[in-house]
Amino acid sequence: MKSSRRVRAFGATVIALCILAILGASVIQVRAWQGVTFAVTVSEQNLIAGSRTRVGFTLLNNSTRDVTDLDAKLTVSATSPLVFMTDNWWHFYSVSSNQTVSFSTDIYAPTSSIGGTYPATLTLAYNVSSTSRPTEDHALGFVVYGKVDVTTYGVTVDPTPTTAGGNVTISANLLNKGNVAASYVNVTLRGELFSLRPGSTTYIGTLDPNSPTPITLTANIWSDVPNGTYPVTLVVSYRDPQSHDVQLLVPATVVVAEATKTSTPTAPTGGLRGFTMEGLLIPVGGVVVAAIVVGALLYRRRRSSGKSPTPEIRQPTGGA
Repeated sequence: MKSSRRVRAFGATVIALCILAILGASVIQVRAWQGVTFAVTVSEQNLIAGSRTRVGFTLLNNSTRDVTDLDAKLTVSATSPLVFMTDNWWHFYSVSSNQTVSFSTDIYAPTSSIGGTYPATLTLAYNVSSTSRPTEDHALGFVVYGKVDVTTYGVTVDPTPTTAGGNVTISANLLNKGNVAASYVNVTLRGELFSLRPGSTTYIGTLDPNSPTPITLTANIWSDVPNGTYPVTLVVSYRDPQSHDVQLLVPATVVVAEATKTSTPTAPTGGLRGFTMEGLLIPVGGVVVAAIVVGALLYRRRRSSGKSPTPEIRQPTGGA
């Protein structure tokens, strides 16, 4: 009886040791699975409404083991307005320890989504052995901003050319081709040939989309500026929806030249020379012509009155 009990106890011990060995191996294997994790880096989480935004992803294998058949899939909720314009699923055959892989997608956000925040999930699935395929879910979020696109057209400089010491006026039109307003809009002149004055800068404030806004800036040209062609700049500064301060530099050209001198007519000096002046040229010409005509008539009359008649020839008649 004692021997049978000993056999049974020994058998139970062996079985328990086997179970512990199996469980121990399982625990080690599970810990190995849990140690395989990826660090995710996203290049851009701010989306611009009304256009496609390129979003890049970088995955880093933080574990000490290599993985195979890595699948990465980006998803959004069924009610999300975001649209994937390219692939949202990527496959990599193997990723070594401490190795990175990168991929990207284009996401379109409609204008109706401006100001919204939209969640997304990047799901990773991979193999660490022939029997284990863990998954990881990485929560992401995208914020949609409006677009500001300020441009200028119709830049003019008046007068052209201008003179040293004079004034110059530069005019242009501002246009916001985006879908939300630009804020803190200010325009000023920049150049080395003139002195600025209150009219050399103008504060607009808010520039709404598709609303052309004319601007006019003036400045004084330095009196010692030599003749020549000089570059000047209109500096348009504003703030976009992401609170970025933006500057738009608009080139223009100012031409400086001396004023053209106009000649003054000389006053008449009298005598015969006075009759040849521009104002008396026509009357004098008329008198001369009249004198010639009168002289011709007198000459003809005189010639006709002094002409001798032809003598009559008579035939002699008979007689003593």
